[in-house]
Amino acid sequence: MYSLANKLPSVEFLKERYEVDPSSPSGLRHKFDVRNRSALAGDRAGSRNGNGYYHIRVNGSYTNTSRIIWKIVKGKDPDQVIDHIDGNPENNSISNLRDVTQRENSLNRKDLKEYRDFKLRNTNDRSIKTYFRNMWRALAS
Repeated sequence: MYSLANKLPSVEFLKERYEVDPSSPSGLRHKFDVRNRSALAGDRAGSRNGNGYYHIRVNGSYTNTSRIIWKIVKGKDPDQVIDHIDGNPENNSISNLRDVTQRENSLNRKDLKEYRDFKLRNTNDRSIKTYFRNMWRALAS
């Protein structure tokens, strides 16, 4: 298991409290009213953090909803990092999530994809090519 991530509660615990709902912006809904009445059954579970990812407080610590969705659907903790294949942190559908290494996740960054597209269109701009070549080297090391 990815060492920096908090261990998630059991699948049974998560299924008691949340249901996977692709129509919900976070991908999860509450199954019953939250203790302090801050959310009712059927409400979207979670809120967006500063990076645009949805997260939810479970057992006193915040966890990305993508990790919870992965565990509910797959039945086990993600081994490493959950990657959003399309690069959109708001798209938590299970078909858009994959369990990858941190390096693979870094290579799926939006700015690197833009560079690959740019490189195909414009091969004469040396300063931009040098900038991104150095970024690739830093990621590879």
